[in-house]
Amino acid sequence: MDTTTISQETAPVELSPMSEDEGERAIESLLSGNLAKPDPDPAKEAQPAADVVDDDDLAGLAIDSEDEGDEPEGKPAPAPETVGDDYVVTLSDGQQISIGDLKRNNLFQRDYSRKTEELKAERARVEQESRQWRETEEKSLVEKRNAVLMLAQHFLPQEPNPEMLDQSSPNYDPIGFMTAEQDYKRRVASLQGVLAQQEQETKAHQEKQQAEAQQALAREFAEFRTRLPKFQDKAKADAFKSEAQVILKDVYNLDPNVIDRISSAAYLHILHDAVQFQKLKAKGSQAVKQLSSAPKLEGRQRSTPLTEQARDERGRFEALRKTGSVEDADRAIEAFLSRRG
Repeated sequence: MDTTTISQETAPVELSPMSEDEGERAIESLLSGNLAKPDPDPAKEAQPAADVVDDDDLAGLAIDSEDEGDEPEGKPAPAPETVGDDYVVTLSDGQQISIGDLKRNNLFQRDYSRKTEELKAERARVEQESRQWRETEEKSLVEKRNAVLMLAQHFLPQEPNPEMLDQSSPNYDPIGFMTAEQDYKRRVASLQGVLAQQEQETKAHQEKQQAEAQQALAREFAEFRTRLPKFQDKAKADAFKSEAQVILKDVYNLDPNVIDRISSAAYLHILHDAVQFQKLKAKGSQAVKQLSSAPKLEGRQRSTPLTEQARDERGRFEALRKTGSVEDADRAIEAFLSRRG
């Protein structure tokens, strides 16, 4: 008979009936020599086996968590060591911007600041140079003015002191006054001669310039007559000048005497064409009015031999068709108007 003694630590405090399973586990423990302490919490005994997680399972879970790279909840993922220009960051005001834009903005800002500082320094330098130039010029003007005054006092005639004729004055010196007065008159006459000579030279220079200008106008007008030989006739040239003055005033609202200041044959030629154009416009308007008021011809008329006037008119229109010049147009319109008149 087995007389195994159960110590007080392994002995239950109070015996209670065991279930069949508990009895089998107790017998196995006795046979193996390992007596398990009973669990003081009966609820643990009734816990399902599926809820019990052993250490191996916990180790497996820890390994899986490390493999998947999960981070503990509540800690942000660490930023990568290097990022590209397309990496987007959020600023303190909530605006999102890429690293590339931040770089460009920083470069723009630095370039703008550098140029602003350079412009500021350049402006300061220019202002400094301008201020120094004004100060130098003002000083130079003062020195020149003082020099001119000194020269004027030295060389220009000075009237004698009236006190030289006052007997009560300590400067009384009638003989010296007479000498000073004669010297003053001599100097004044000499100065007047210099001024008169300068005036004559200035006048001669102006007259020379005017003469040269008149010669230049004459040469240009001669060139104008060469371009348009009809103005070799003085009467036609004078008539052209009168017509041009009227058109310059009435049509172009210019001073009619501006024609006398035209110093180019080319400009005179252009003015001539403008005058002819304005005359043609006026004659054309008159012809349209006459045509609109003339009675219409009915039926066919028997053709008659051309008269000398008709041949001349046809010749003028034929010349206009061939040349297209302003002069031929003027002659053709004159022939037409004379026939209608």
